[in-house]
Amino acid sequence: MNKIKIYLIFTIFSAFVFSENLKIIKIELNEIFPAIYKYYIKNPAGYVYVENTSKIKISGIKIKINIVKYMHNATENIFSREILPGQIEKFPINMILNDSVLKLSESVNTQCKITIEFTVNKNKFEDTQIKDIVIYNRNAISWNDTRRIASFITPLDTPVKEYARNIAAGIKDIKMKYYS
Repeated sequence: MNKIKIYLIFTIFSAFVFSENLKIIKIELNEIFPAIYKYYIKNPAGYVYVENTSKIKISGIKIKINIVKYMHNATENIFSREILPGQIEKFPINMILNDSVLKLSESVNTQCKITIEFTVNKNKFEDTQIKDIVIYNRNAISWNDTRRIASFITPLDTPVKEYARNIAAGIKDIKMKYYS
């Protein structure tokens, strides 16, 4: 009975002391283009800045992002690094969009929910913010990053096949001349 009381008091104390000590202070989201929706699985769609206002280091941080209708489930980004007291850290946000973004014939203004979760002494805490986001239409693209052209080129495209064949043939000829 005494252990239960102590645990309950500690749990309430932890909830009071730690609940507001790791918080989202800034969210930066990039432009979202359906034409490259798979790009955001391995590359950040934005960043979350988190501040540790507690007096202890905090680890085991999980950041979730969810865009209703355009994601089947929230995408979880899990980080193993620690945030020291008073420190502000920048965390990348990756997301898994579903293929419904490919049906957008017009750009949409919508909202995403970003939640940061962390654990202190087996007690879970979180901070959530809602952020406006624009998802452009399926044909829109920004060429400020020239690597995006890769999303329009596949190994099955005829010019790519022919180019690869010509390169392979050239290498074969070089090897033969070298050994002759």
